Order: sequence, then structure tokens, then C-alpha cells
Amino acid sequence: MKNRRGFWDGKAGRHIVNRILSAREREVMELIVHGYSLSTIADKLYLSIKTVSTYKTRLLQKLGCTQNSELVDYALRHNILGKK
Repeated sequence: MKNRRGFWDGKAGRHIVNRILSAREREVMELIVHGYSLSTIADKLYLSIKTVSTYKTRLLQKLGCTQNSELVDYALRHNILGKK
């Protein structure tokens, strides 16, 4: 979100993500943004690749993104990258 001066407001972006994404979707988002493949994410989270793919699809839809690069851009603009 942009603030009154037209700058991206990272705090508001984090708040939106925390409100609209489940904890697991946020976890998957962080790992995708850090460059992990779906199969690696599945292994790390003890999930099937299909389940991780479903989480990815849902979070992309909720954030209005169509590909991983847009998701990374969103995370950077809203300062929501966590540690690996």
C-alpha cells in the first residue's frame, strides 16, 4: 500500500499479509521468496508437493500476483522478508 506521500508503506503491507494469509501461507511465501523450490519447501514443512503448490496458488491469488517474481517484489516492497 502507498502512504499519503506515495511511498510504499511496509508496515501496512505486513499487516495486510498477516490478516489475509494463513500462518502456513506466510511460511510458504517466505520460503518461495528465499528461492526454495516447491519440493524443498515440501520437505522442510513435511508436506506433499501438491499441498505446497495449493498454498502457493492461494497466496498468489490473495496478493494479486501471477508469478514468483511478483511475489518477491511484493515481499521486498512491503518489507516482509523473514530470515531463512
